This record gives sequence, C-alpha cells and structure tokens, in this order.
Amino acid sequence: MVALLGFGDREPPGTALALLGDAGARYGAARAPWLRRRLAATRWLARTCAGAVLGLPPARVPLATGPHGRPVLTGSGWDVSISHTRAAILVALADGRRVGADLEPTGRGRDLAGLEDAVCCPAELRWWQALPPGERAGFLLRRWTLKEAHGKAVGLGLGLRFDGYGFRWCAGRPRRTDDRGRPLAATGWTYRSQPVRGLGLIGLALGPPSR
Repeated sequence: MVALLGFGDREPPGTALALLGDAGARYGAARAPWLRRRLAATRWLARTCAGAVLGLPPARVPLATGPHGRPVLTGSGWDVSISHTRAAILVALADGRRVGADLEPTGRGRDLAGLEDAVCCPAELRWWQALPPGERAGFLLRRWTLKEAHGKAVGLGLGLRFDGYGFRWCAGRPRRTDDRGRPLAATGWTYRSQPVRGLGLIGLALGPPSR
C-alpha cells in the first residue's frame, strides 16, 4: 500500500496532534511552524493508513521509532517507510516484506550536481558522463531516490554507500546491479521509479517475502 498526500502549507487534521505518539518531543522542539505541521500530518497519515490495513483505530496503531530513526509497526508483521518534502508526504506499507520509499522534489536533481561520485557507482558514472547535459540531473535523481529507498528497506538509510552498487533499466523497470553495472541475481527484490506531476519523483524498494 502506498499513500501520497500533497501537503504544502495546509494545516493537518484536527485529530493529528493526538496521534503524535513518541514524536511529541520533536513536535514541541520544532521552531518552524511548517515543520510542526509536517510532523503532525506525517504521523496522522502513517497511523491512518496503517490502521486501515491492521483493522485498528489510528490511536492504537503500534507505530514507534526504531534503529536509525526508522519507523516500525511493532509486532504487526507489517513494514512501513515514510518520506516527505516541503510539499508532500509519502507512506508505504508492506505485509511480510521490507519496504523503503523516498520522495524528492524534481529540483533535487540539480542540487546533486557535484556529488556524482557519491551518488553513482563506477558504471553509473560512465553512463552519466555519456549523457547530454540536459539529462544528467534526472539520471542522478532517479538513482538517488532508488538507492535511498533501498537503504531504508534494509534498515541502513543513508548509511548504505550509494557508490557500491547501481541501477539500470531492464524491460522498462529498474534493476539493481553491482558496481560494474552487471545485474545482480534475482533475490526477490523489486523496484519502482515513478514521477508525480507537481510533487517530484518517488523511488520504491520492496524486499522478498519474509514468511
């Protein structure tokens, strides 16, 4: 299940503050009003979506913060990943599988200029260098979102080095490769890269069934 909420400067639902849970301290410490709104709306969306699949009211959803700040649905068998920009919130849920999600605004690709060596493995760096200048930002953004999603799914987030592996498109879908660009053996992982008009680019990583 994937839910995307365009947020911007709108106030979260009135019930959102009651659903902050262990994020209450961060809410109180946030100085910028937009940060507080986003945090409240993020927890509201995550608890509402998880409650829908777990058959629980949002207030009873066992949402907590695990290692590396990763959200967890304690004891449920479901995995959850959350990403957000200034304008939108993304929540992904999977039953019995690890899931990772990343949402980045389209302009983020330009911000990655100069970071090619960190974002790309050696094979991707060669492919990037062969592209016309106008296509390079999109290339970097697609890799960044997929690699951040994969890092979240394996529980390491940005702690997983991006230059140690890559992605290439096979039959229209992204597939993980080694650092030389060779597709890795099928291990049950699937990936998606999806643009959303006006909100940015989504990267999704879904692991193999764990049971």
